Formats: sequence, structure tokens, C-alpha cells
Amino acid sequence: MNRHEFLLKSGMLAAFTGIPHSFTDTGSISTDPIKSFLLPPLPPLDHKGSMDIRVRVKSSMTQGLYSNVECAVAPKTMGPAPHFHKELDELMFVLEGTASVIVGDDVVQIQAGG
Repeated sequence: MNRHEFLLKSGMLAAFTGIPHSFTDTGSISTDPIKSFLLPPLPPLDHKGSMDIRVRVKSSMTQGLYSNVECAVAPKTMGPAPHFHKELDELMFVLEGTASVIVGDDVVQIQAGG
């Protein structure tokens, strides 16, 4: 089963049964429930003319299902260097301005709200 099939099937299963799933270190599927956690409000990041990043949710908090990173990038400043993730998918939401993102061989402009 590839990553996308797993996410689809486990997400559907979790949505309809309330049973969260994740892979263990041995590759088997864990049905241990994820412990609840709350994220306190934090002041906005300040890029100070460059870039500021903070991790909000570590993958260890979600049994490796996902993590969450917040990033503020100054105008006309490069954000994180081009990269890819072998074991996870990346989701970006642009709050304001425009972000240039490499998707395959194309550079795509993502406007605020995208």
C-alpha cells in the first residue's frame, strides 16, 4: 500500500470509526489512540527581514501521522530551500502575499488564501 492509499484508508477509517491509525517502527499498523493535546495561542512570528520558523506539532505527538510547522518569510526573501519529503506530504497555506513553490518542474505562484 502506498502512502496516499494509506492516508486515504486510515483517514476514512478514523473519520467513521474514531480509531486513529499510524505505522509503528516495525511497519505494522498501530491502533493506539493519539493522546489529545492543545496548542496555546502564540504571538505571530516576526521574520525581522528574513525568515522565522517554529514547530507547532511534532510528529512524535501524533504517532508519526503528521507535524505542523509555521513559517513567516519577509517579502522578496527566499523561504525554506527547495526540498522534498520522502515519508510525508507537505501542505502549505499562504496567509498573505504570494509564495513561489516548485511543483515538479514548474514554479507556481500561490496567492494569499491558496
